[in-house]
Amino acid sequence: MGGFMMRSSNASLWLVPAALLCSIFACAPGTESQNNETDEEESCTGPGQEYIGYAPDVEDGFVKTLSLLEISPVKGGNYTIDSHGLRNESAIETYDLGEKDRLLLATIYIKVCRSDSICIKEILSGAHVNVTKDSAEIYNFIKNEVPGAYPRNSSHDSQDNQFGVRLGETLQTILTGTTKDGSTWFQFEGSPWEPWNFNELWGNARHCVDFLKYKITGKNVGPLGLSEHNDANPLKLPLSN
Repeated sequence: MGGFMMRSSNASLWLVPAALLCSIFACAPGTESQNNETDEEESCTGPGQEYIGYAPDVEDGFVKTLSLLEISPVKGGNYTIDSHGLRNESAIETYDLGEKDRLLLATIYIKVCRSDSICIKEILSGAHVNVTKDSAEIYNFIKNEVPGAYPRNSSHDSQDNQFGVRLGETLQTILTGTTKDGSTWFQFEGSPWEPWNFNELWGNARHCVDFLKYKITGKNVGPLGLSEHNDANPLKLPLSN
């Protein structure tokens, strides 16, 4: 199946000890302490504005495709990418968008980004997002309504248990938790982190490589690129009404 940034199964053998070592130390991208206590929102406050940390080298194909797809509301005030229509069917196959990928991506695209392509590109580049004063709405949506959500540990601070969702080959995985004021934080990550799952050995190894990228660059590693918005410099966005 075709896809954006499809992963090769012929990973180098050195990734095996890397994955085992990473499992021991439970490393995860974004080890700086969170800076979630201020109410000041990021400079990216509306569609069409320039975002600090915008990754200009990220390929535009997936985001441009997303802007053309049919999206429909579902129960609970959330959204999903329709599974019918030639354009949607082609995108679903090309980018490996399963049911949970479509539900999660469409809801964040509409309710957090207000259908703004620059915003969703930054988020898919790994931005650590604080959904300001949403009373953990997006956190509870991911935890309770996105299929396959599982409890997950990480180096990030969270007032509530953190949850991850393993996604398809394009979106990879998402991690979510809550801030001290009860708001949601989340970030898409470029590789999964399931150290207990032997079937994810290569994914865990890639996660450790992404951690090294973060330590070297100071940027979070997402499925579509890099973002300057880490724990210490979160992307603060209000929830759409």
